[in-house]
Amino acid sequence: MGSGGARAGSGPKPRNRIAAFVSGARGVAAPTVAVVPAAPVVMPVGMPLAQQAVWLELAPHAIAAGTLTAGTAASFVRLCGAVVRLARWQAQVERDGDTLTMGEGMPLTIHPLVPKALALEKDVRVWSKDFAISPFGKAQPSLVPVALDPFAEFDSPLQVLQGGKV
Repeated sequence: MGSGGARAGSGPKPRNRIAAFVSGARGVAAPTVAVVPAAPVVMPVGMPLAQQAVWLELAPHAIAAGTLTAGTAASFVRLCGAVVRLARWQAQVERDGDTLTMGEGMPLTIHPLVPKALALEKDVRVWSKDFAISPFGKAQPSLVPVALDPFAEFDSPLQVLQGGKV
């Protein structure tokens, strides 16, 4: 008894465009990356000097990444404030030491700012990644130059040679 031929829906399922491009499938164009124009964002008026210094240090990188816009400026101000607060807490712990004595004959205890600083440091890392100003460990797709296909000349249909003549 025969198999009846190919069945509908059998065989490998089609891959998405990115997976097909990465695997080197012919005729699949590189996925396009939306480029956000880097519009200048003005530093808000009334920021404390320490936050202004953080803004001036980090804002050019966030603007270049396209993550600091007029709509995200308020969140960026909060990030700047958190960076300043973290630095202040870390300086206080450095002055006081990691452990404190609460009184005569009392055991040493951890500085109360240590757990707060650790939690704030985690938040600052997350917020920095949100604005693409923290290292990701890999290049950003919009910042990597796209290499030209060295085999593009072979993508056109081949001419068939008949009888050994061109």
